Amino acid sequence: MWQKELGRLRCQSLVKSPIITDMPRVCKTADISDYAANLADYEAAINGLLAQVQVQRKKIIKFIQGIDDSLMKQIIFYRHISCMTWNEVADIIGGGNTEMGVRKAYSRFVRDL
Repeated sequence: MWQKELGRLRCQSLVKSPIITDMPRVCKTADISDYAANLADYEAAINGLLAQVQVQRKKIIKFIQGIDDSLMKQIIFYRHISCMTWNEVADIIGGGNTEMGVRKAYSRFVRDL
């Protein structure tokens, strides 16, 4: 979400169509400084969020390493590290596993923790 907004902001043009009037023109340097400030704010927010994601990712990997069941390791890895849907997890694991099957196995595992 933040990265999409940053991309939208970067694509925003600072050049606007001229407005033809008899009035004297005023230089709008505030627009450029506001643009730069917004860009810096979004980049800082994204960097902070990415740092939080990396911390959580390391915790999940450490948790996965402590699981004895190989199938469950795969399910949790693909679901939480690779951010796959249940259908994608079932497809990549193969072996006749279905979306509902891997989701239920995961739910039972988490329930029994």
